[in-house]
Amino acid sequence: MTLLSLNRTEVIICEWPKPLKSRYYKNLIPEISVTKCGSCFRLFHTDDYELAVLQEGHCPFCRRENLSYADCVPQDYE
Repeated sequence: MTLLSLNRTEVIICEWPKPLKSRYYKNLIPEISVTKCGSCFRLFHTDDYELAVLQEGHCPFCRRENLSYADCVPQDYE
């Protein structure tokens, strides 16, 4: 199976700064929505991540504040 043959909504791409290479993850359970933090590239269940951002105002792992909507978009919608 090649990367191009996968459904776009099932692939999560974490583009790290150079010299690190990008990492590709496949969501094996597409019914479960996954969100990626745009700062630390950690993956979260969308409901848990949105709740943490709304309650605390930052990512639950890296604590980056002032998250834009683009940083909180579930992978299903990118």
